[in-house]
Amino acid sequence: MLILGWIFLIAGICCWINVVYCLVRIFRAKLLLEMPLTQKSKNFRVVHQGCYSIWQEGPLFKLAPMAFIHPEIVNIDSQEVIKLTSSLGRPHKNGFTRGSNLMFYCELVTGNYSLTIVDGSSFN
Repeated sequence: MLILGWIFLIAGICCWINVVYCLVRIFRAKLLLEMPLTQKSKNFRVVHQGCYSIWQEGPLFKLAPMAFIHPEIVNIDSQEVIKLTSSLGRPHKNGFTRGSNLMFYCELVTGNYSLTIVDGSSFN
């Protein structure tokens, strides 16, 4: 029984280290594309393969329109639609006047992509 307790303790410590590592990677990521919600599509290029996320930024204490739109990323080279995973818990980072919410994330390989805003629900 004591051995099982030590195994769970070590596994828990490893999980916490992984969580901290992932959060540091998410919040220290470099900006790849900035696009206002009024613009419907924009092309961009990914130079390094990795995990990328879609953040919504706006003034604090204002209602955001993200609940009624859904972004779609398409690889222009292969015409493949990239699956966007909705963020669990909606991590956010705030300054004194502006705030950002993590909305979606995905894995992207090197290539050319198109980000399109599709009308509808973000629960698609």
